[in-house]
Amino acid sequence: MSILAQKLGEFCGHSGGGHKNASGCKIYNRDRFKENLLELFYESMDALKLGNF
Repeated sequence: MSILAQKLGEFCGHSGGGHKNASGCKIYNRDRFKENLLELFYESMDALKLGNF
């Protein structure tokens, strides 16, 4: 769960990680959040295709 909380904090523009950042996170820029999430998704899919997972 801490990895998920860290990523959520990063997506929202908080540095560092952990539940403190994620719990205080307000998604003020939904477009930026979606772009970051899609970028991570595409990178993960590319890594799976290349076998770099």
